[in-house]
Amino acid sequence: MNSTTLTWQNVKVEFTDSKRRNVCVLQGKSTLMDVLAARALHGGTVHPQSRVLVNGSRMAPSEFVRMRAFVPQEDRLVACLTARETVTLHAELDLPPRTSAASRAACVDQVLHEMGLSKQQHTLVGGNLGGGVSLRGLSGGQKRRLNIASRIVAAPPVVFLIILYLKVYAARSHTVITTLHQPSSAIWIEIDKAWCRTYFNGELGLRYIPERNGLPSDWVMDLMSPGMALVIQQGQDDGDCKTADSVRERLEAAAARFQSRWGGSAPDQDKKVGNVATANGASAPNFDVAVINGDTANTANGGSFAKVAIGSNEGNDGGIVPKEDCNEASSRSDGGAVAAAGCCGGGGGAAAAAACGGAPVDAAAADVSSQVAAAGRSTWLHQFVVLLKREVQMITRNRADAAGRMVTCMLTGLLQGLVFLNLNNEGTAWQSRLGCIFLNLIIVTELPFISMGLILSDAWLLIREAAEGMYSATACYAARLVVNTVLNSLNAAVYALTAYGLAGLRPGGEHILVFVVILVLSHLIMCQIMAFGAVVLPNQDTAFMFAVALAVWHILLANFPFRWKDISWSWVAALRFGSPMYFSFGSLVGNEFGGRTLPCPLRSGPICISDGDDVVALYKDYSLGTTLVVLAAWWVGLHALTLGAMAAWRIRQLRG
Repeated sequence: MNSTTLTWQNVKVEFTDSKRRNVCVLQGKSTLMDVLAARALHGGTVHPQSRVLVNGSRMAPSEFVRMRAFVPQEDRLVACLTARETVTLHAELDLPPRTSAASRAACVDQVLHEMGLSKQQHTLVGGNLGGGVSLRGLSGGQKRRLNIASRIVAAPPVVFLIILYLKVYAARSHTVITTLHQPSSAIWIEIDKAWCRTYFNGELGLRYIPERNGLPSDWVMDLMSPGMALVIQQGQDDGDCKTADSVRERLEAAAARFQSRWGGSAPDQDKKVGNVATANGASAPNFDVAVINGDTANTANGGSFAKVAIGSNEGNDGGIVPKEDCNEASSRSDGGAVAAAGCCGGGGGAAAAAACGGAPVDAAAADVSSQVAAAGRSTWLHQFVVLLKREVQMITRNRADAAGRMVTCMLTGLLQGLVFLNLNNEGTAWQSRLGCIFLNLIIVTELPFISMGLILSDAWLLIREAAEGMYSATACYAARLVVNTVLNSLNAAVYALTAYGLAGLRPGGEHILVFVVILVLSHLIMCQIMAFGAVVLPNQDTAFMFAVALAVWHILLANFPFRWKDISWSWVAALRFGSPMYFSFGSLVGNEFGGRTLPCPLRSGPICISDGDDVVALYKDYSLGTTLVVLAAWWVGLHALTLGAMAAWRIRQLRG
């Protein structure tokens, strides 16, 4: 595999400060990694002239995203899947569909072995499930390794990391770009070549002495403390005693110069240092940009460093401390080399790493790697099938939630049926039957509230994964639509049949079917209203309030508490057409009373209505077909709005 040269030019990020001014700044290792990996920035935008070159050719960010993998700091794993199922899922999505099952399994086996997860491959990931259920599973460190394994199973040419785990992966001619924050000695010894760059080194003239200062990364951190800087300064002055005040004055002066260069005002013009644009026309302080060029590495396999260029470093070696000066570099028999630039400073650090060549040890993995380079990503249908399998696993593994919802629906239907147990068939019971029908509608639209947490977590899992380019958003949405529609319909049907049978509503298969269908559609509509709120609103509380407000609106305009003909303002009465419960209730009334004759006793105390059509005339003036079309339109329209909000807003917002 040939090395890959990556070059970033005109790297500049604009944020809006408290005075609504555009500020050009690149601060913090996570922000830098997001920019280099073409990820979205929260509250900031990448300058339109920023660009990435791959082997000297300009590549659009959307194309670059497809050739790189990004491992975020936080774990984004499905708690109810095993470690092997998690990696296999990514392999099935990222590898070409024509990849054989044996080659795919070989890749999964190899990456689990290299990440030290072979013994835990059948262990659940563990964590909090949607709905508040907690599962025991992998430890925190194992989850982080699994997070990496799932991203590299398809052997992407470039990997962005916040932490360094991929010594073996880098040894196989893959470019690894990572950031390090105060690396430990265990991580430091894995780095073959490093440039440690610090602003304070050049400004204060504090020299790095390996025998006295230890690890360069620790030395850089010591410089951030005035007390430790005093100790370092006194040790280097050889008897020329310096007071704490003098060191502090020099630190304050250096900080003032730093602030004057990076004070936050918009630049009058951009001034480049190498290929990196800086703010305020000032030269860039030499702690924030790491450069690794394609020097030959002394490795057993004779590979060469993949070139990772971030700007140019010609003529500016001040402040660079090669690792060879402080720790003797050694040749490694595994043929691997990782080069990282460790840095730390007041504005945050940045680092980059590259890997040297070496033949993969697994022929199957090498074959799959070549297929990845030659083939596009999996088809929509393939993604749908894979994700449908995952959705089924998520439902069946979360037994407490699935069974809890079913039992809740059954018990609620049982209680509702017991309240209206065996309604008599006389004309005097028409009001009780109306109340039973209306309460059934209310309950079936309130039942989705027990799943609010699950609906919210599922929606944002799809958004985040689709934003990372893991799959097509429509493929996952379709898979989730199939599974959730079946499950929610089954729950609503269980409730409807239980309540219908105990209450003794109108007998007959046709009437039972109409009752169940209308209640199921009403239930699905409210589920989707909550899903839409979870996507477009900022948090669960506001989504909950949104769903409650719409539920109240539907209840008030259902034509039962207040008949629309009795409403004073015509425009308020017209709002009933925006309530699906208005159509549902009228059709249920027609289903119960239409064409039916009810007996009236000779001495009946309450009002007795013998002709059921007289009751229907009070609440219905449309056909059953109209109701089914309206309910179906509500359901389909809400799904379209939800998917549109995900794809056109939330996913695009995270992608940048």
